[in-house]
Amino acid sequence: MTTPLAMSARFSRRAARKPLGALYALLDEIQTVLVATPTAEIRRAKIGFWEAEIAAARTGGARHPLARALPAGAVLAIAGGALEAARTEAALAGRFPGGLFRTLLAGELGRPLGLAAALEGGGGPEAAAYAEQVGIAYALTVRLQTLGFAYRHRPWEVASLAAETSGPTADADEAPAAMEVLRAWAASAYEAARVQASAAPRLPRSARVLAALGERLLAELTLEIGADPRRLLASRILLPGPRMRWIALRALWGGRRRPGR
Repeated sequence: MTTPLAMSARFSRRAARKPLGALYALLDEIQTVLVATPTAEIRRAKIGFWEAEIAAARTGGARHPLARALPAGAVLAIAGGALEAARTEAALAGRFPGGLFRTLLAGELGRPLGLAAALEGGGGPEAAAYAEQVGIAYALTVRLQTLGFAYRHRPWEVASLAAETSGPTADADEAPAAMEVLRAWAASAYEAARVQASAAPRLPRSARVLAALGERLLAELTLEIGADPRRLLASRILLPGPRMRWIALRALWGGRRRPGR
């Protein structure tokens, strides 16, 4: 299935496409493990498998094709950092401060995307800060998109998020409250990314594409919540591939028209 991360790698600068594609595929896999795996024991085992594969890849001994596809050096270090944050999240099995959850998402996707921005070259620390904010915003959007999985398999996660704004709530109210928390956090993260963009001399193509796709997905999810939040709990709302390609191209064309990009 084409995802916004895969699309952002596809529209990155040519020299960066292969390493970014491999890295983003691993980041997608990590999120799938964390979102869709029902028990903490299995989550920890799966994340442990990837940690062992990344460690083996540093010496050329990885078995999984994806781990073997990751270039040595900086990309493996980025993957290791994402897995470290994922290991902490995989162990969660009870109520926790929602702010901790947001911090972990920043480590799983925000910081890795900030570091990966260097693979496209140019832009300096401002571009990296922009990409990191985009990563955090996209991570929050994905968790809103997949809230139905959490509602069914990880109810403590939904309850923890709901408590961020509403305090302890009745079970029937926790899902809508959690949706609003994630939606508001994601919207503020995209706004922070736009502020960072204004300070960067050059923005990574992959991050620009991911920001455009993430904001569009968030808009679709917001409309769905307004119309029927139960549908978001029953199924995962997706952007069709052709629409994602059009959004990606428009993001790049718009970037060319702006001074200094």
